[in-house]
Amino acid sequence: MIKYCVSILAKNILEAYEKVQKIYNIADYIEIRADKFKDFDFNIFKKEFNLEKFIFTIRTPKNGGFFSGSEKKRIELLKYAIANNFGYVDIEYDLSPGLINWFSENKNKTKIIISYHNFNETSNNLDNICKKIIKQKPDVIKIVTKANYLSDNVKIFELLKKYRKNYKVVFHTMGEYGEISRIIGGISGNYFTYTSIEQELTAPGQLSIEKLKNEYKLDRLKRNFKLYGLLGNPIKHSHGYLIHNFAFNKNNINALYLNFLENDLNSFFKNYIDLINGLSVTIPFKKNVINYLDKIDPKAKLIGSVNTILKKNGKLIGYNTDYIGFYNSLKKYINPYSKRIAILGAGGSARAVLVSLLDKQNDIKIFNRTVRNARTLAQEFNCSYGDLSEVYEYNPQILINCTSVGMYPKVGDTPINTSKIRNCVVYDLVYNPYYTQFLRLASKHNIIVSGFDMFLRQAQEQFRLFTNINFSYLKYRNYFLKLLKII
Repeated sequence: MIKYCVSILAKNILEAYEKVQKIYNIADYIEIRADKFKDFDFNIFKKEFNLEKFIFTIRTPKNGGFFSGSEKKRIELLKYAIANNFGYVDIEYDLSPGLINWFSENKNKTKIIISYHNFNETSNNLDNICKKIIKQKPDVIKIVTKANYLSDNVKIFELLKKYRKNYKVVFHTMGEYGEISRIIGGISGNYFTYTSIEQELTAPGQLSIEKLKNEYKLDRLKRNFKLYGLLGNPIKHSHGYLIHNFAFNKNNINALYLNFLENDLNSFFKNYIDLINGLSVTIPFKKNVINYLDKIDPKAKLIGSVNTILKKNGKLIGYNTDYIGFYNSLKKYINPYSKRIAILGAGGSARAVLVSLLDKQNDIKIFNRTVRNARTLAQEFNCSYGDLSEVYEYNPQILINCTSVGMYPKVGDTPINTSKIRNCVVYDLVYNPYYTQFLRLASKHNIIVSGFDMFLRQAQEQFRLFTNINFSYLKYRNYFLKLLKII
């Protein structure tokens, strides 16, 4: 079962005390980062809290901290924490052997964490470092490194697998590439998982206890859980992990959905595919990922891209749920038969929309900034095309933005001025932000549809492929709109 250690970095003891009050009952352990303290009188803590639950840490800039005093003073403060019966003190791997021996021999009730940090990389010599730390006989071994690639986490997972049975260990990586190590590591054998208070991260890539408990819902997981995730770059804007983890929880499914930030498909399939039961796929991999699959669904083949991968009997099968998500959401607002439909963009999203509208007797015209790309796509799907500036003369009944213009963080951008459009269903496939500038400009004279509807509908179909279960669209939609503070 995962144990949470909330790390608190405060300016003084009073501020730390106020923060501890908020999370004392939901954290298993609390790390007090005393780097910035001037006063070290912990009587206020002793009166209300059990100090056995606390880890005392004080780090210099060399080890990722802020303590500016002398090393002699820092060691005195670590000894002070032992004298006050803190549950743990954290000392660095590069401390002199004599000092490490002193802490081991004089720790009383306090347990010793010996920690190694590498803020530049995840090297190949971690096993040797771990063996050296073991010789120093700590109560907890902590190794934290910088992940420059998603594959760096594999080194940490292998180290964890080797040592978790015989030692209390905390192994993870830092940075955005390392986020998964904090989650998988916490479930797979780390003695505890370092977290933070929301929006008060104390290390790069750290996740808050609120996110781990409420969004990933880690407390529900048991060993041998199934692993799913989103493969792409960038992925920080995606809400997919919220939808799938919420659905897993609601349906009592022992599964987890993570974000896999990756640059290299070869590396991902080499290192992670044996761990994965299914994947969502986003930019820039929707096309190239097809080369790694054993089979592809006919509609995904026609679209030319895959956004969902399912592992069946050891085989990888590719699907595209975007066209289903789009069509199921559009028909709630307008009957998509025999309409004049303008599509902005000529990329993969436009192809998915075109596939969903095939054989519906529509007059479809593709508008794109680069007209030759619009022409190529139009010829394939037997429809007309034009420049973006021509869309107003076309007078569409349905207007669909299939470009990424207006997506977070460039939320003020828009491919055309939709305030000139009248009596139309205006649909933006961009879902972050929920109401794009494209939709805001169109809202006065048209019906507007956020890409979030398509996103949730396609996720609904993904979840069905993953689990053979349909979740309630309306119930989930309202939940997420509240979560995102839309309603």
